[in-house]
Amino acid sequence: MPFKLRGRDFLVVTDEHTTDDRYTDPSPFMWIVDITDEQHPIPVSNYIVPESAVENRAGRFGCHQPQEQVYDTILAITWFSGGLRLVNIANPYRPEEVGYFIPDPAKGYRSAQSNDVFYDGDGLLYVIDRHNGLDILERTK
Repeated sequence: MPFKLRGRDFLVVTDEHTTDDRYTDPSPFMWIVDITDEQHPIPVSNYIVPESAVENRAGRFGCHQPQEQVYDTILAITWFSGGLRLVNIANPYRPEEVGYFIPDPAKGYRSAQSNDVFYDGDGLLYVIDRHNGLDILERTK
């Protein structure tokens, strides 16, 4: 994070789903790591979207890519068939989802596969689905 949270330095780490087999490959999640002492990083929390929160979750379902430029404590993170998730980390010990967007699946596919996100800092989110192209969203929080 480019700024301190609660007076400490933190790193946001995302695992990545590397296969389409979500039954033998557990869904990855986001970690928050206290790096105030960089020689002794301490994982302090994690966040995962429950599979029950998404109706069409065929193929990869798990954390993939967070926005690369960070402007505040709400992070946009792609979650493959879980779409785009907005997670507030103002309390790094208890991340909280504050919004989401799941694009419709592309023709011939059973679920979305949100892959990349860019947040411009002025309210626009650009979300790329690996099968269905680009969605441009306006963040209202």
